[in-house]
Amino acid sequence: MRHRSRRFVALQPQDQDLAQLFDGKLVYIVPNYQRLYVWNRDGQWEPLWFDVRDIAEELIESAAGTELADDDHDGVEPHFKGAVVFKISGSTPDLARKYRVIDGQQRLTTLQILMAAAASALDVAGLTEPADNLRNFTVNDSASQPLKIQYQTHRSGHDYERFPDVMDAARDGDGDSGIGGPIADCYRYFNSEIHKWLRLHGDRINVAGTALVQTLALKLRVVAIYLDPHEKEHAIFESLNARGEPLTEWDKIKNYLLYKAHEDRRLSQETFFEQYLDAFDDPWWRQLIGRGVQRPRVDVFVDYWLEAQTGRSVAVRRVFREFQHYLDPRDDRLEEIMEQLLDDARYFMQSETVESGTGGREALFHERRLAMGAGAVWPLLLKLRHLDVDTDDREACFVALESYLVRRLIAGYQARSYDQVALELIEALSEQAQTPQGPSKAIRTHLLAYSENANLWPNDAAISQAVSQRHLALYARRLVLAALERHLIPPMAGNQSVPAGLHVEHLLPQGWGPEEWPLPSGIDPEQAEEERSQALATLGNLTLLNAPLNSSVSNRAWTVKREKIQKSDNLFLNRRLLKEYGDRWTEDDIEQRGRWMGDMIVKIWPRE
Repeated sequence: MRHRSRRFVALQPQDQDLAQLFDGKLVYIVPNYQRLYVWNRDGQWEPLWFDVRDIAEELIESAAGTELADDDHDGVEPHFKGAVVFKISGSTPDLARKYRVIDGQQRLTTLQILMAAAASALDVAGLTEPADNLRNFTVNDSASQPLKIQYQTHRSGHDYERFPDVMDAARDGDGDSGIGGPIADCYRYFNSEIHKWLRLHGDRINVAGTALVQTLALKLRVVAIYLDPHEKEHAIFESLNARGEPLTEWDKIKNYLLYKAHEDRRLSQETFFEQYLDAFDDPWWRQLIGRGVQRPRVDVFVDYWLEAQTGRSVAVRRVFREFQHYLDPRDDRLEEIMEQLLDDARYFMQSETVESGTGGREALFHERRLAMGAGAVWPLLLKLRHLDVDTDDREACFVALESYLVRRLIAGYQARSYDQVALELIEALSEQAQTPQGPSKAIRTHLLAYSENANLWPNDAAISQAVSQRHLALYARRLVLAALERHLIPPMAGNQSVPAGLHVEHLLPQGWGPEEWPLPSGIDPEQAEEERSQALATLGNLTLLNAPLNSSVSNRAWTVKREKIQKSDNLFLNRRLLKEYGDRWTEDDIEQRGRWMGDMIVKIWPRE
């Protein structure tokens, strides 16, 4: 098999086949701050194998007989597999050339695993010579650096740690040795597919083996870019991801920060990564969140953080650019900015994972904010966090903001304007700094000034009307009822928290029957049924239970339900219910209880 020696001019893109990319004694070093291995079967492995299989089949068809000549592959077009970027890094003591991987570690890793899986499958098929030819592109003739790729793993749990084990197992013919993780799964996928493909070719398996090796070595091509040690790699990194996992905004930010750390002679990239960036590789930060088009949680957080710093809206696809614009004039404060970013990130994670009843007033705010899905106010919360304000005024800020959000929820107003409201409140807080009034006064004054439905803070009359007429969504019902329960718990009871997972029960059941629940007399039956349907889902007809009632009890008459609730439930909301409504439960009672609830709600969430 023929292949050309490696020749390149620094900074110039080189069109290389894999034989050129992996030929000779060399080591590609993947820094520990590179992205976790995220390629998978559907997104990358299967399309790559289909390309390899199709090229190999074309080569087999071009063979004249049972052998594939060296020039039989000339008429078969190669396939481009994306780009890789390296920075020249000298050599090892035994003269292996060293290159630091700037971009393309997912691609390099996968191609090496594919070659190892193919070599193992060829060995099993008895095709030793092609297997050895292919294996030469995965190992070095070096005791100190036996593999072509070296991963700097200063932290445990990184999937790249398993790469040497997978490659060793493949060489020893034990690739399915129980090693876990995506890299091992990648090997098993390719090895299984190649085994099946080789068996399909029966008498022509020798041709198939040679075709496979020629495909992998000569027909898969990459654009390789070799940078000199002083070249700025971040500008290239963010734009090169052909058929790869698209870079998130955070990936681009992280790479840019590492470049900044490299430019600062006081800092080490590895230490900078471990101190400020490693925490963001936690799977929690990588989870996709949001309605509609989802984003990694870390992208959303940095978006909020930038808006808190600048007071300006940040477009979803411009988070990296805006971060770059924010950082560049302040790069002499890089470590200070990163300390704040990391500290705010810890606060964000703590607040987004708060458990019911585990903290004070601020934790309760976050618990209720999470129930409402009101993440858009985060820029304001991050801004508020760094204000020099006493505890009472800080808590008053959360009370005002929570009242605004909950009242709008109860009144049925939309939440789409909350991002703009948060930015306007940030501006109000900045203006407040020039006056004697505290932040809570500034927030309350600004919210009270809204007069349009898009951002109105509903008054007490609007809340009373909504409680008696509106049908709230389940999460809103649960939030309001839990707040009422918490409000009723007397101080001497000790723990003021409300258990999580309580069941919302319709007192007058949705599946009511005329025998157990007769319609009111003296009124048109059709009108009475319509009024009942309206009253059924209002707050006045709802309560919380520790556990749902059996369906046979839930639809029974009030006297039966009342007895069951009395025996099995000890919530303060129900103690009052049973005391006030002993022997009846009618539409009039629903209306009366709704008025009481409205009075309590405006006390829990005051406006003035």
